[in-house]
Amino acid sequence: MTPLGLLFALLAAAFLGTILMGRPGQPRRGTASGSGSALAGFLLGPTLLGVVTPAVVDLFTPLAQVGLGWLALILGLDYGYVDRRRIHAEGPLTELLTDISDADDLVPMLLCGGLFVLEPPAGLRWGAHPALLWTGQLVLGAAIGVITALLLAREFRSQSLWGVLFGTSTVAIGLAVRADLSVLTVAFAMGVGLSHVSAHRQALRALVVPVENPLRLPALLLAGARIDLAAVPFLAWIVPAVLAARVASKVLVAACLALLSPAARKAGPWLAPGLLACGPTALSIGLAFALRFPGPIGDTVLVCAAASTLLGELVAPASLKRGLRHAGEAAPQTGSQPMVRLAT
Repeated sequence: MTPLGLLFALLAAAFLGTILMGRPGQPRRGTASGSGSALAGFLLGPTLLGVVTPAVVDLFTPLAQVGLGWLALILGLDYGYVDRRRIHAEGPLTELLTDISDADDLVPMLLCGGLFVLEPPAGLRWGAHPALLWTGQLVLGAAIGVITALLLAREFRSQSLWGVLFGTSTVAIGLAVRADLSVLTVAFAMGVGLSHVSAHRQALRALVVPVENPLRLPALLLAGARIDLAAVPFLAWIVPAVLAARVASKVLVAACLALLSPAARKAGPWLAPGLLACGPTALSIGLAFALRFPGPIGDTVLVCAAASTLLGELVAPASLKRGLRHAGEAAPQTGSQPMVRLAT
């Protein structure tokens, strides 16, 4: 596939994302993790059809960085808020899982920034200590978020909003890429800073958060197209070990929840597999590592992120539905799956 063909595919994915968003008040369609878009990219990538070659995908690295930055910005802008329209089941367990998943994005974003600075940028002669660089990412993102809020402090207009956001986000993403820092961490901190300082936070969220789907699908299509199973060393050992570790961690979390919450206890053994669901953050982190550490390390992280996402899609929805039924928070008849915004 030529670069122009891939560009048209990305535009088609963005258009599909606007359709899957649905109209206001209607449920959104498609998978919450974006795995469908990633699978389409994987189908076109070098492992299967080979329609999209690694050289063509590399040409879209700047576009991928911008997409990741905006996804993290939206995640930070929406952090701490729970959109109740996404939840079709109601009850103590539903509220508990939603609150946990809403707060669960913070840890991977901070951890991603910490792992990125373990290898300081080349040519940096001062301030190369990882702790200083990690703190600098958060300060940089939060500072740009505050500046954005100040620029929007006067009369709020949607036309000026997009111009200001595009300008300040481009600065944040560009500085992060130029300094080999984590675009996800910087943009996430920017979104959190903007959301907590701006007096127009509700209007910002109402306008910006719906853009997530049109951005997520093309970004994760690129992530899927970058997956090359042949480039991952010890694939048959690493991926099962990562999946086993994820399952074990969710079993531990479910056990802790069962001890502390009577509502979680009612879900029984279905709670742990229900927690295996992944949000788009998992694939976003995998793509970020593939861009920052090209080679075996980045390819391995991306493949493991994709495998974890696929496992969650196969196991979590049915398990979550059964768990909510055991807890008395979902109707026993067949119908739409209970939707809880789950974690990375």
